[in-house]
Amino acid sequence: MSPCLCGYNTHGNAGRNIFGRIRGLMELHAINAIMSKDVITLGPDESLKSAVKKMNFHNVSCIVIVKDGKPIGILTERDIIFMKGNNVEFDTVLLQSVMRSPVIAISEETESPRRPT
Repeated sequence: MSPCLCGYNTHGNAGRNIFGRIRGLMELHAINAIMSKDVITLGPDESLKSAVKKMNFHNVSCIVIVKDGKPIGILTERDIIFMKGNNVEFDTVLLQSVMRSPVIAISEETESPRRPT
């Protein structure tokens, strides 16, 4: 089976799902149980402004930058706030120059600690 861009997991997702971790009370769950499955993507030659508009339209906190169908970077709300505070020009800056890279890819079957429900 070839790998797919099936979802993503950010610090926010992980924090919400691992919050309150206590040794001995944790269970392991596949990452696909906690990852966000609605992956919104753009190419590296798109503008920062287009990414912000797309994130707003889809009500997501990050966007994955892909090239030839493979994830090469990610842009988060936190990145956007930092850039706004540093007066980055959203109309002309391309995602390839501001995305976080490399993207760490793992199988959706990878186990992640999660508190019991």
